[in-house]
Amino acid sequence: MYYIYAAAGILLTAFDLIIKHIVNTTRPAFPIIDGVFHITYARNTGAAFSMFASFPEFTTILTCVLILALIGYIIYSKPKKHLELTAFTLMISGGIGNLVNRLTLGYVVDFFDFRLINFAIFNTADVFICVGAGLFILSTFLFSGKKG
Repeated sequence: MYYIYAAAGILLTAFDLIIKHIVNTTRPAFPIIDGVFHITYARNTGAAFSMFASFPEFTTILTCVLILALIGYIIYSKPKKHLELTAFTLMISGGIGNLVNRLTLGYVVDFFDFRLINFAIFNTADVFICVGAGLFILSTFLFSGKKG
């Protein structure tokens, strides 16, 4: 069962890196829905909302620690709930995608730009991480106190 999640994680990470490579080489800036949602090339040297942009080494180390902690949890706890495994797969894939950008480029490529709510520009890996975190929270509430 874990091989399926590992394969999905590899595919998700590859998808993220391919999309970010295309964005990084073409550097697009165009509206999907003018004034609401744009594709806008941006470089982020920090973490979420450009936090720790002045300390890229910290962000890189923290990302490595969190990825290893999630992988370690899976290896040693052997979770069986599909929702939980899906959550971990998404978070690890997103973390690795952003980590590869940091290590190879020195920044993370961002491009989703929701202007309607003046939100930070983000990328597919960020979506994976946030959806994964949401699924993990949902899994925790749905299965708290239940075994197996």
